[in-house]
Amino acid sequence: MALQTTGAHASGGGVFHPQSFTLENGLQVVIIEDHRVPAISHFIWYRVGAMDEPRGKSGIAHFLEHLMFKATKTIPEGEFSRRIGRMGGDLNAFTAWDYTAYYVKIAREHLPVVMAMEADRMRNIDLSEEAVKTERDVVLAERKQVVDSDVTRQFGEQMAAALYQNHPYSVPIIGWMHEIKALNRQDALAFYQTYYAPNNAVVVITGDITLKDAKALAQQHYGPLKPSVLPPRVSLSEPPHLAHRRLSMNDPRVSMPTWERQYIVPSALNAQEDNTPFALQVLSALLASGDTGLLHEHLVHDLGLANAVSVDYDAQRRGPSVFEISVVPSNPAKPAFQKIESSVEDVLNTLETRLTEEDIARVKTTLVAEATFARDGLFYPGMIVGQTLSIGQPVDYIETWPSRIASLTKQDIVAALKTFRLENAVTGTLAP
Repeated sequence: MALQTTGAHASGGGVFHPQSFTLENGLQVVIIEDHRVPAISHFIWYRVGAMDEPRGKSGIAHFLEHLMFKATKTIPEGEFSRRIGRMGGDLNAFTAWDYTAYYVKIAREHLPVVMAMEADRMRNIDLSEEAVKTERDVVLAERKQVVDSDVTRQFGEQMAAALYQNHPYSVPIIGWMHEIKALNRQDALAFYQTYYAPNNAVVVITGDITLKDAKALAQQHYGPLKPSVLPPRVSLSEPPHLAHRRLSMNDPRVSMPTWERQYIVPSALNAQEDNTPFALQVLSALLASGDTGLLHEHLVHDLGLANAVSVDYDAQRRGPSVFEISVVPSNPAKPAFQKIESSVEDVLNTLETRLTEEDIARVKTTLVAEATFARDGLFYPGMIVGQTLSIGQPVDYIETWPSRIASLTKQDIVAALKTFRLENAVTGTLAP
């Protein structure tokens, strides 16, 4: 048995201090020890998501996630979930553009059973035509209930489709309705056989486990699985954007109008030698962190134009990310969209004079503290580490994150504003 092992991050810094090893078949296993309670969270992350779907097969990654809870050659349909339930555990799964993940939260003593079942369904799912048809109907109903009946979610799909000109992030993770309807057993098996393999997965175990025990269990259950020849993972880039795009959506179901702007900005993976992604994370909090956020203070308190302001930026993507500013007007009957837009731009254009060193220090302290709080529990450490590794980032990105945030200067944050170019943006309004 040949295992490549890396120890925990150097003491003194870091966040989770993970330990890692790799099996001969390419499966990476990471453990984060926490012996406060005799429980574990077991995650398996596959480096495949909606962005990897063949053209015309949108939703196949999410569809396969559903089908993974069906039968294998040794486990009857539905038995996977029933066994976990009988052992007092909890399980679920989720699909994103960049990855698909499955997790189980359970007592430490049941970890060998969890590993055995996960290893089984990594290679041995057994899909009947009836099971595929039934689950496709479930996904279609989910699309109707979660997206088509929610005008806000539909607005989000339209914004993404307008923002990205070439990247698969423009396609909804759940898929377009007409393409979901055409998905079949052959599509699911082709996707499964291509991407579900030990050398395309990361197992993250958090909780009452030691490195020695994890190695023995992983070798026993996952070690015999054969690796696959994986296709190269293509991450399409965006061509130069030449025009600011505007989107206006009106629907009688809207009770809360929204003004929104999305900018395409770098993710941390796209700008590894650059402080911009870290500065954008601080900037997000500076603009809309509670009542003290600069945009919230200006639009809600000073001008009375808005009831709420939110800002969102996800640094952890394989492709180009989004910096999103969303404003709920204070007058739903007559939303002052033009005044809101000019006021948002005024704050961004004058940020250097509005920002104080005290504001920056307060936000940096809060963000670093949140990283510390993330250690408390078994779920979020596995989420954060698994997401990072599955998109191709090293663990050091997490372990050095607090120091990178703490070292940012006002100049770094102001410089990050250069990524806010109107030709890289979509401005949208949602109204009755």
